[in-house]
Amino acid sequence: MTSLSSSAFLFLCLLSSPFLSNANTKAKLGFSTDLIHRDSPSSPIYNPSETSSQRLRNAIHRSINRGLHFSGQDASVSSPQTELTSYDGEYLMNISLGTPPRPIMAVADTGSELLWVQCKPCDSCYPQDDPIFDPKASSTYKDVSCSSSQCNSFSKAGAASCFTKDNTCSYDIRYGDFSYTKGNFAVDTLTLGSTNNRPVQIKNMIIGCGHNNAGSFKKKEDGIVGLGASPVSLISQLGESINGKFSYCLVPLDSKDNPTSKINFGTNAVVSERELSQLL
Repeated sequence: MTSLSSSAFLFLCLLSSPFLSNANTKAKLGFSTDLIHRDSPSSPIYNPSETSSQRLRNAIHRSINRGLHFSGQDASVSSPQTELTSYDGEYLMNISLGTPPRPIMAVADTGSELLWVQCKPCDSCYPQDDPIFDPKASSTYKDVSCSSSQCNSFSKAGAASCFTKDNTCSYDIRYGDFSYTKGNFAVDTLTLGSTNNRPVQIKNMIIGCGHNNAGSFKKKEDGIVGLGASPVSLISQLGESINGKFSYCLVPLDSKDNPTSKINFGTNAVVSERELSQLL
């Protein structure tokens, strides 16, 4: 995995609306999401007993560990805001999946191609603190079948296979650090929180429902929000509505003027008077 580094922030912004905003529209959108540093008092994993020197030492260790992950490209693939929290050098994004919305905390990962979560029934799942997502509890969940045009296009791209007995379109993603997730493609409604209290709904979002997952995942991580360039990433599925654009801005943990880092999408992704680096 190539997650956002510990200095990154995720912001999602969308056109304001008095009610739920629907990202499945031709309108140009902009939305932003907060990233909460793991050592911030606002973080759910904040350890008040740590000293500043201990936090610095731990940050150095996390930086070294993340450096080992930079080779972890996917080896194979068979005005609203949402909070993100860094965890062991990663940022966690608070999203909701399904109808009714089920809270999910997932790693925001610019090197991953798919939004996936651990799903019931679990053939083999790593331990997580939150209840595992149950597709049967969502009225908008639907498996992607092998006969669908979606699965056909995924198969041509080498991202899917159809060897299951139940005719569901399957995936098998392996990361450079030997972590992996196996499961089936599905569609469901994704809801992103908002700092202006106007949640953003993305209907018919293609997701991965992982039934066999293992590796370096932590208990606070329910899955991954892929921000890569594949057709099934969050960025690609938002598509023309955000002009395929996103940016993120990192602020120091001790910053008093702007304590929150953000990742911006669409019209909110404009960066002015800053040095830019191309993301390959």
